[in-house]
Amino acid sequence: MLSAQEAISRLAFFPIKGKKWHQKTVLDASSPKTVVIFGAARGGTTMVARVVQSLGIHLGDDIGINLEDDAFNLQKLQLLPSKEPEALKASLLQTIQERNQARDVWGWKYPKAARYLPLILPALRNPLFICVFRDCISTSSRMLGPKMSKGKNPLNVLDVNLNTQMENLRLIRNSNVPSLLCSYEKSISDPTDFVKTLANFLGVNFNKRVLKAAAEQIVPGSYLKD
Repeated sequence: MLSAQEAISRLAFFPIKGKKWHQKTVLDASSPKTVVIFGAARGGTTMVARVVQSLGIHLGDDIGINLEDDAFNLQKLQLLPSKEPEALKASLLQTIQERNQARDVWGWKYPKAARYLPLILPALRNPLFICVFRDCISTSSRMLGPKMSKGKNPLNVLDVNLNTQMENLRLIRNSNVPSLLCSYEKSISDPTDFVKTLANFLGVNFNKRVLKAAAEQIVPGSYLKD
């Protein structure tokens, strides 16, 4: 029987195969794949994206320190799924087509991707979802920092974060896409284990040098110092 500590440890990185899991395709490093990294705002998605990028997955050009591609960013696109779904879908599908033609394996990171992924899911080749979970109190506290707290109710911010996590879970449940649910806290407590789990999920071959370089990306807030 598992101890409580062992049970918690096993839930640190929780892979969900889903109905679209094809082991040969997913584990073949050369097979076409599209990786999507999402989670809550200020919730550790940039850290995970740094690791994914260090494992050789292209996440876009000119993506800046937060590793977000403007072509998949709702704020940059100035299009909302609730108001302009067709225009948003057309823009995203055009970008996906261009990326598919350029690369077999690629992806992007955007915390709010769950809001539009149902619109474009059929266009993604062998999609893999990486959903990052972080303690909601910690995430909300970061959003209530000195630069962001003006006029914000802490309970409302916490409610938004909890609803975002539920939205992400509904997407994973309904899409049946192979998904890796990551604990931010567990990732930073055991970087090597996290990198191994992530690389295996992505079907990426790695050696000690690659493993070390990827694990070194797991430094909370490090992207702010680049």
